[in-house]
Amino acid sequence: MFDINFSELAVVGIVALLVIGPKRLPEVARTAGKWLGKARRMVERFRADMDREFKTDELRNLLTQQQEEMQELRKIVEETRGTLDDAGHQIESLASPDDVQGYTSVAGVRTPGATTQPATPTQIAPPGDSPPHGGATPHP
Repeated sequence: MFDINFSELAVVGIVALLVIGPKRLPEVARTAGKWLGKARRMVERFRADMDREFKTDELRNLLTQQQEEMQELRKIVEETRGTLDDAGHQIESLASPDDVQGYTSVAGVRTPGATTQPATPTQIAPPGDSPPHGGATPHP
């Protein structure tokens, strides 16, 4: 902390012994030690407070930066949502339910004139017909 070597400390101790005297020297040394301890604790508290303040400022700056990024992300989400809503409205306007009646989709291909009702099993394969290629044959 202080740049004092042993020889300088010995000189200060000898001068203190001569000025204060041998009877009061232990009491004065004890008092000086208490003051030195209080000064160290005060400096350490000050240093800790300053570190805490610097960290608080850093966190505040980081929070502000994160809030700005969140605003940008919200804006992007809203723009995307608007684009998707517009696309959905365009699709709905292009394919209204009146236009779709009479068409069925088979593998993505629309054929006109077919019914929109699901076929019954008797419509699919009449009894006695052979199963389609790749189908399973019933075992008797």
